[in-house]
Amino acid sequence: MIIGIVAQGASLQSGPPPSPAPPMGSAYEGGFYAGAIQYPSGQWYRLIVAPVGGQVTGKVWRLAARSDVFGSAFDGAANTAAMAGNAEFQAGNHCLDYVAGVYSDWYLPAEEELTVIYNNLGPNIVGAPALFASGGAQAYQAATAWTSNQTNDRSAKAIDFSNGVPTGTLKTSGGPYTRPVRRLAFTP
Repeated sequence: MIIGIVAQGASLQSGPPPSPAPPMGSAYEGGFYAGAIQYPSGQWYRLIVAPVGGQVTGKVWRLAARSDVFGSAFDGAANTAAMAGNAEFQAGNHCLDYVAGVYSDWYLPAEEELTVIYNNLGPNIVGAPALFASGGAQAYQAATAWTSNQTNDRSAKAIDFSNGVPTGTLKTSGGPYTRPVRRLAFTP
């Protein structure tokens, strides 16, 4: 049994995680449970989104249009770690600096991670938990949200939370919003 919707392109396996996953959208490990994803390496992760108070707008992906050597569509933690210490990466550094309770391992999600989150908690998703449905206390804005991977030297990926469509957005744009994510590895 898969818990939540798995990213397109990820291989599907059956079998529950060793302990039951919490209900979708429920408080969990410093944030809210957002689903599970399997990386191409075979490792499974439970995704956790920060409370809406950790969400910010106006942060650029990067202050300058340059090609970056990182860009995994799955591993937002690795992408964001590569941004650490460089003040040009405002969105990534916001996530790295974010702390919720005792949890400080937040990062900017990769495209496939944010797609799983949209499919489970998007504000227009039928059956989304009430907290995340449009108008809910923890709802994502129906606007674009940054991912941690680039499209090319001038743009980075963002997911439009009004429809789930990935878009290339200028890295120097402060338009998309940023919401930190963390993950917990598990073995099915």
